[in-house]
Amino acid sequence: MSSSPSSTAGYLHNLCRQGNTSAIRPYLQGISDINKLEERVGFLGYTPLHEATNRGQTSVVRLLLLYGANANAKANGFYTPLHIAASMDNLDCVMELLKHNADITSRDEFGKTPYDTAVIHKCRKTARVLKSEGQTPKYNLVCNIIGQVRITVTPRCCSTHLLTNDEH
Repeated sequence: MSSSPSSTAGYLHNLCRQGNTSAIRPYLQGISDINKLEERVGFLGYTPLHEATNRGQTSVVRLLLLYGANANAKANGFYTPLHIAASMDNLDCVMELLKHNADITSRDEFGKTPYDTAVIHKCRKTARVLKSEGQTPKYNLVCNIIGQVRITVTPRCCSTHLLTNDEH
């Protein structure tokens, strides 16, 4: 029995495993229930995003995320797509997930973060990227001190810039 758009259980998952973007795009455009992107199937409890990540289908990962897939969806064992990409040293998928706010601090059922997973699987490129992401927030930290001086800290370059209230 093959999956088809009329038998919805697992149809999108199957397309994602295959990397069939030409069929996925119109399917996503036609769905009225965005929860299809969160549907978990199989004994692993994978969402379509987990399936695409597991098969290294970066273009499908990108497409699913653009249509609203949750980059932090958890499968059985609390595995996120980022855990999967990290375990496979799939830097392209890792970068795509990070662009869509994948949580690098998420822990699986064993307490492992995606970084830990990359290290365990000897995935050096991915571990390096995840380690640098963990040490450098993607935003500027702005603090008010005594209501007169604002300090903006840009963690990536570890520079501090003082602004008085007159400058902003």
